[in-house]
Amino acid sequence: MDKILLVSEEPVSSPDTPFPRGGALFIYYLARELAKEHKIAISAARGSDTSLKDAGVEMHSNLVYTARYHLLVRMPFLLYNLLRVYLTARAVKPDVLFAKNTGVFLPTYLAGKMLNKKVACGVGSMPYAGFNRRFAQHVLGYKWDVVYASGSRLKEFCEKHSNAPVVDIGNAVDLDLFQPGNWLESRKKLRLPLKTRLLVYAGSFEPVKRLPELIKWFTQAKSSNTILLLVGDGPDRKKIMSEAGDNVLFKESIEYMNMPYLYNAASAFVLNSESEGIPRSVVESLACRTPVLIHKPAGEYYHRYDTKGIVYYSDPAEFSEKLNLILNKKTGFDTNFISEDFTWDKVAARFTQPLLSS
Repeated sequence: MDKILLVSEEPVSSPDTPFPRGGALFIYYLARELAKEHKIAISAARGSDTSLKDAGVEMHSNLVYTARYHLLVRMPFLLYNLLRVYLTARAVKPDVLFAKNTGVFLPTYLAGKMLNKKVACGVGSMPYAGFNRRFAQHVLGYKWDVVYASGSRLKEFCEKHSNAPVVDIGNAVDLDLFQPGNWLESRKKLRLPLKTRLLVYAGSFEPVKRLPELIKWFTQAKSSNTILLLVGDGPDRKKIMSEAGDNVLFKESIEYMNMPYLYNAASAFVLNSESEGIPRSVVESLACRTPVLIHKPAGEYYHRYDTKGIVYYSDPAEFSEKLNLILNKKTGFDTNFISEDFTWDKVAARFTQPLLSS
C-alpha cells in the first residue's frame, strides 16, 4: 500500500486549535502517525490546520462542512464534495480512500469506486436517530473494503448493517500532553474552587450526554463539600444552567492545550451518556491519573481492563454509592494499560493491517 487519502468533513485540527472536535483531532493524529511509513493525503473541510505539511502530509482543504446545513439544502453540497473528492483522488492517485465522517461516506465511496480504488469508512459515534441513523445504516451496506468502529457497541452496530470486515480501531491519547500534575496549581491556573472536591464533566451540552439526569442524581447524592463542574457548550447549555442547583458550576469550553489542567484539577471525572464509542475524555482523564465515574453502558469498552480507575454505575442509588467511593480515594489504580493500548502507533497499526491483507 503506497498512498492513503483520508477524507474528513470537518476541518482537520491540531492540539493547538483552541476548541477542536474529536473527529478532527483523530484525523490529525492518525495522519501524523501513518505518515511515518506511508504517503498520506487529506481532503478536508476548509479552514483545516496546515501544520501536518511539516510531517509530509499532502493537505487539500477543499470540502464543505455540510452538517451545519439543514437536510433539505445539503444535497448540492454533497454533490460538490463528491466532485472535490473525485478530483483530489484523481490527482493524488491513492490506493485507499478513507471516509472519517458519515457526511463524506457517499462522496468517498463513489469517488473510490469510479477510480477502482479500495474504500474504507469509520464510525466514531453512534448515529442516534432519524435521518442520520437511517442514512448510516443504508451506506454501511455498500461494498466497502473495511469498516472501522470505535468501541464494541459501534462495532456491533456496524456488523449488523455491513457485509464488510469491521475492525475496532480503538482510540488513543497524546501522552506527551496528558500527564499527571499538581491539583492545586491546576485549579489556580483555571481559577477553580480550592477548598471543595470537584466532580468534572467536559464535553458537549446535548441530549445524548444526559446532563439533566446527572445534575439530578448528583443533587440527590448530597455529597458534602463537593461541586459538580460542567465544562463545555452546546444547544442545551442555557436550559441546563437555568435548572441547575447551588452546587453546580458552569465553565465555558477550555482550550485543548489547557485540558490537562482541568483533568488534574478534578477529584474525579464523570460521564453519564447511555452510549459512547471510546470517549477521548475518559482516556485523557486516566492518563492524568484522575479516576472516572461512568454510566455502565457508556463505559462498556473499558470492562476488559482490570483497573480501579474506572467506577461504574447504572442508577441513582448506585451513582450515590460510587460517587462517595471515588471521592474518598478508595479506588487506587495504575494507568499502565493507557500507555500500552491507547497509543497512536497501535491505532495506526489497527488501521493499516486489514487494508494490507484485503
